[in-house]
Amino acid sequence: MPKGPHPKKYLIFDLDETLIRLEIDWSGVYKMLFTAIKNIDSSLISKVPESALEFYNLVNMTTSKHGEKAKKKLDQTIAEYEMSHYLRYTPNPSLMSFIRTHKDTYSFSLWTSNAKRTV
Repeated sequence: MPKGPHPKKYLIFDLDETLIRLEIDWSGVYKMLFTAIKNIDSSLISKVPESALEFYNLVNMTTSKHGEKAKKKLDQTIAEYEMSHYLRYTPNPSLMSFIRTHKDTYSFSLWTSNAKRTV
């Protein structure tokens, strides 16, 4: 049984908007990804409107239809975008303090949808 105030042994934190705030100019990411998807399969573009709300459906359709090769291409596109539009990060001081204080009490994990190179 852990020594902390909760019966939990493992805590999972999201990176962006939780542990830190990644400052990345996301204004052009959809256009860049639509272009990448159009290069993979232009027939999919007409099935989903170019909007942030429908964007994930388009990514899912592309990877479902074209598999791992398309997923790798889209992941690479996102990683390149993140790295080229990264400005800075701002840590969340209260969570950083919590982690330092409880580093021997819990096992911590990090979850993120950001590219490995960004992290």
